[in-house]
Amino acid sequence: MGDDIDDASFNWLLTNTSPWDEVSEKWAETRLRRQKHLYTASKLYEYVQKFPCLLKPLGWTLVSF
Repeated sequence: MGDDIDDASFNWLLTNTSPWDEVSEKWAETRLRRQKHLYTASKLYEYVQKFPCLLKPLGWTLVSF
């Protein structure tokens, strides 16, 4: 989507799940870019699969409000 490939933090989240402090930091940095992916995903499962950190035990903390 757009210039995702140029966003180092976004690309990092696609393949990394630790250290958790860095996951949290990059998650916050990429909020707007990730929102675009969430809105275009036909199923929530696709979004979760895209970001493996969501499948980790603390993954729920990234999406809790």
